[in-house]
Amino acid sequence: MKFTQEQLDKYNAIREDSLVFKCSDGLCLVKNSDEAVEKFNELVSIDLDLLEYNKISYAYLLNDQAKVIDVIKIVLLEEYFVVLHSDNDVVRAWLKDNLEEFLAEENNLYSELLGVEGPYAWRLLKEVFGYEITGLQYLRVISLDLEEHSFTVLRESISGEYGYKILMSKDAYGVLAQKLEESEELKIKSIENLDKTLQNILGAEVRIPLMDSFFKENSCPVENETRWLIDFNKESFNGKAKLEAKIDDFEYRLVPFVFQDDLKDLTMETDSFPVQYSNENIGFVSAVYYSPKLSKQFGYAYIKKEYAYTNVDAFEVEVNSMAHKITTENSPLLITESSNVTVS
Repeated sequence: MKFTQEQLDKYNAIREDSLVFKCSDGLCLVKNSDEAVEKFNELVSIDLDLLEYNKISYAYLLNDQAKVIDVIKIVLLEEYFVVLHSDNDVVRAWLKDNLEEFLAEENNLYSELLGVEGPYAWRLLKEVFGYEITGLQYLRVISLDLEEHSFTVLRESISGEYGYKILMSKDAYGVLAQKLEESEELKIKSIENLDKTLQNILGAEVRIPLMDSFFKENSCPVENETRWLIDFNKESFNGKAKLEAKIDDFEYRLVPFVFQDDLKDLTMETDSFPVQYSNENIGFVSAVYYSPKLSKQFGYAYIKKEYAYTNVDAFEVEVNSMAHKITTENSPLLITESSNVTVS
């Protein structure tokens, strides 16, 4: 795909420095009461009774047929479960239909959400808050104050780099945004939404669970990298019986791959392109992206499980009647800069 210069600048900021952006997550508050927990527990793939306070937990929202409605993040606070979900009408309607009587009214403390990501995101927040943010462990939550305003900081990332989400009130947002924009640590000063294309690429490079990859019919219902989103020891939840019945009875696995040819301008978010081996159709492409960091076109394909191995270079993807060689890969596809950064 062709990046605009603005997209490329933001991508590079996240992969090499730091970027502040408005998060696109939807947010709702579920009451922390016995009745609410009982109902909410039916809808999610993890056991809410085992959640720790001030820790982020990932879960699937599933219907009774084990169809994935969304990948959500849950934070247990004293009065509420803070739920971050995909910002679309289908998920909002589903949550409202199933949890309406247990949803709390809007709370001004959690009305705004900023993301800060990149290998040096920790240095930016350390300067702004005057707090040793490096001590905040991954998937943990802390409350920080700045100029008499309260901020809830979540250590969580869409890119695999150092990442934080910050919940705050509208008044607090103005204070924090000004402090961030004044910092010499921040190179891109404008705080805007991060477009969905970039989010998908950043997540796909490191296989962060995204909703691009819904379970396909006859595919493995629990991919290896996302099995931790489901607690099969839990007594029951929506779709559990269907998942258990299908866990070993499936035809396809989701496998990352890279094109051996240089196909920078190719973008596919479709399953209409077959994967072939010795002229036999063995699967289909789910999505294709271009990684500026890898300088490669890469993607994910649903491949029959008997062929679904990594480091295989004998498969082809047919695009517009032309066959292109691919190599199946391990994930994540890249090692992030953050993994090599020494914090101080």
